[in-house]
Amino acid sequence: MAGKQNVQVRILLGHTVKKRAFPSSEGYTHDWTVFVRGDVDVNLSCFVEKVIFTIHPSFPRPKRVVKEPPYELSESGYAGFLLKIELVFKTSLEPRSAKFDLDLFFNSDPSMDANSIRPEKLTFQKPGEDFKRKLLPGGGLPAEGLVVVVVDLEIIAVVTTRGVSSTSRVTRMKSRQLRIHHVTTPLFGVKPYEVKQSQFLTAFLHSVSSMHSHLHQTRPK
Repeated sequence: MAGKQNVQVRILLGHTVKKRAFPSSEGYTHDWTVFVRGDVDVNLSCFVEKVIFTIHPSFPRPKRVVKEPPYELSESGYAGFLLKIELVFKTSLEPRSAKFDLDLFFNSDPSMDANSIRPEKLTFQKPGEDFKRKLLPGGGLPAEGLVVVVVDLEIIAVVTTRGVSSTSRVTRMKSRQLRIHHVTTPLFGVKPYEVKQSQFLTAFLHSVSSMHSHLHQTRPK
């Protein structure tokens, strides 16, 4: 039976390119690495069976399979190209995989290195219970009700992985649901990057809950 709750996972796709001190015997001038990683608190090995990198056909064995972390592939070359990345999940239910294109570009100045990281979201629509038990320990989050945003002591929005929902009332907040992403201003004296760390979640939640109660007690009838 499928679960009733959608689950979302944040991942990172990227590559690095470094100029070699001397070209290889094949004439390769740069070393490069492409990778798939989990975002903060995401462990891909919990729900990813393997990652398939399909690189340029000029390379031997252009389809490379990586079954254990780190999910990355390193080679040498002299020019960039478009490659394909497929994540195959530990489930028998569809969709069994997610596919992405990645532009492995070199720096316009060939003497310089190149680095790129691209965030992506995997959204699983009502995954089966067995797969859900792999997603959640791996860093998957329910697709709504994740973050409370406070401005000038007023709760103005609940930010979910689906978007931003304006609200004037927050009725239920649990520490296990609280995640903050891309916050640019401190909240209750806690810096944005600190809120992502678990030791700050309880204190932050308590502050938000207390302020919410105070606002409703003092608001004119």
